[in-house]
Amino acid sequence: MIKTRMQTPTQYGALVGGLIKGHYRRFATFLCVGVSGVIVTNGGLYLLHSRAGVSSVYLAGILAGEAGILVTFVLNNLFTWRGHRRRPLALRLALFHLVTCGGLGLYLLTIAVLHGAWGVYYLAAGLCGSGVAAVWNYLASHYLVFRGQHITRVLEDEDAHDGPGDELVVVGVDAAGPRLAASRKG
Repeated sequence: MIKTRMQTPTQYGALVGGLIKGHYRRFATFLCVGVSGVIVTNGGLYLLHSRAGVSSVYLAGILAGEAGILVTFVLNNLFTWRGHRRRPLALRLALFHLVTCGGLGLYLLTIAVLHGAWGVYYLAAGLCGSGVAAVWNYLASHYLVFRGQHITRVLEDEDAHDGPGDELVVVGVDAAGPRLAASRKG
């Protein structure tokens, strides 16, 4: 079981402040790379739906989203997390794809709500969906795809001590990721 141990609002505020400070430059780079993903995804949505005759906005969004995922992986791998290539390229791509499929789901859900339910113009709905997905994609990419060695190493170390009375506790988070520790219940 993984749980956080936060005791006071001051500790929580320090944690959030540390995360923002530690992520400022990388998140700025991620956003710059993300602009290319937004252009590819929404440009693809426009081309597929309006020019190529894909009548379903949702199918066009899925296809365009896949193109955006591949472009942003290449650019994030080269620029945003260039110093974090300990995992094989194929594994990083697979993990990034899984993470961004979650982002794609959020993107499509936003289109469904804004365009399908509320009648917002489909390209405006797509841009809003891109913003929602961007936050998810950054956090999940940082902690799971490109920085996962820290978490994996700690989990592997703790497996040797894992018993029925043990639990894994997040004792802090910094720019390198969560710091985990095992503790014995009881």
